[in-house]
Amino acid sequence: MTDKDFTDGEFKGQVLSDLNFIKESLAKKVDREEFSPVKSIVYGLVGVIMLAVIGAMTSLVIKAADFILR
Repeated sequence: MTDKDFTDGEFKGQVLSDLNFIKESLAKKVDREEFSPVKSIVYGLVGVIMLAVIGAMTSLVIKAADFILR
């Protein structure tokens, strides 16, 4: 008898065991309502960081142009 040879009852028991495992795993997952505030905070922080990088690059370009035009 190999691992794949189940009796009908063993097969149903294995399926029910797998279904219970899936239900327990899904119960631990974060749903969209819980994730929404985190997403807003992360997007806001990424936006601030990108704005700072673009501002720094713009400042460097302006300083370089001022230096060249003198």
